[in-house]
Amino acid sequence: MATVAIIGSGTIGTELRAQLTGIGHEVTAVATSRRITLYRGNERVDSLPTGGAEDTILKINGQNSVDAVMIAIPNRNKGRDELQYIAGFSDKHLVTCAKAAHAYEYNRVVSLVGNRIGRRATVGGGTDMLEVLRRRHLQKEDVTIHAVINGTLNHVWSTIQTGGSFAEAVSDAKDLKYAEPGNDDLVGIVNDELLDVAMKATIIKNIALPTGGSPLSADEFTIVPLDWKDIMRLTSRNARYRFITSFSSVDDVDEIEEGAPGSIRAI
Repeated sequence: MATVAIIGSGTIGTELRAQLTGIGHEVTAVATSRRITLYRGNERVDSLPTGGAEDTILKINGQNSVDAVMIAIPNRNKGRDELQYIAGFSDKHLVTCAKAAHAYEYNRVVSLVGNRIGRRATVGGGTDMLEVLRRRHLQKEDVTIHAVINGTLNHVWSTIQTGGSFAEAVSDAKDLKYAEPGNDDLVGIVNDELLDVAMKATIIKNIALPTGGSPLSADEFTIVPLDWKDIMRLTSRNARYRFITSFSSVDDVDEIEEGAPGSIRAI
C-alpha cells in the first residue's frame, strides 16, 4: 500500500484521508495553508507551522517515505498555488481534484508532469468521464456533446421544481457541501458555480477534445452573472430547469440567447 500526503483538509481532503486509511493506505501528512499534521501508522504524532506552499513542499519532501501526493485545495488565484505543488512534487505520484491550474495554466501543467497526473476528480467526480471522451476521439467527428458537469446547479433547480424555495435549495446544497466553498451569499454561490462550469468545460476541451493550437483557458469564457431579479424571474416560472453544457463541432446546435443571465459561452 502507498504512503500519501494530502494538501488540503477541507471537505474533500478530510474525506480523502478517511477513504485512503479505510482501504489500508498510510496518510503520513495533511497540510493546510498554516500547518502540517504528521502521522505515523495513521496516528497523529506532530503538528508543524508552515509558511506557505514552498515551506509545505520542503517539509513533506523531507519525509522520504511519501509515495503519492493528493491535492485538494480551493480553486483560488487561477491555480498558482496548485502549480507550485505540482512542480514541487513532480517526482511523486500526483492526483488532483483542484481545477484551476488545468483550467488556466494547462500548458504549464503539461510541461511539468505531462499526463503523469491523476485528474479524473477535476471533472465527473472521479468517474471515467474524461477518459471515455478522450478515448472516443470525438474531436475528429461532426458531433455535439451535451453534458451535466455541475451537480450543484442541477440540485438547486431540482429542489425548486419539487416545491422548495431558491433560498432553501441553495442552503441545502451548501449544507450538503455540494457548493464551492468560501461564499455565504446565496446568489453569489450560484454564480461561483458558473465559474466552476467554465473551468470544467475548459478541462474537457483541452484533455478530451483537443483540436490542435493553443489550449483553451477559462479566461476565454464570457460569464453573465445572475442577480436577485433574475432568480425571481427564473423561479417564478415553475419551469423544469437543468444546467447542461454543450460542446459542438457543428453550427446548428441550439443555443440560448447570447448574454442571457446565468449563461456562459466560449467559441
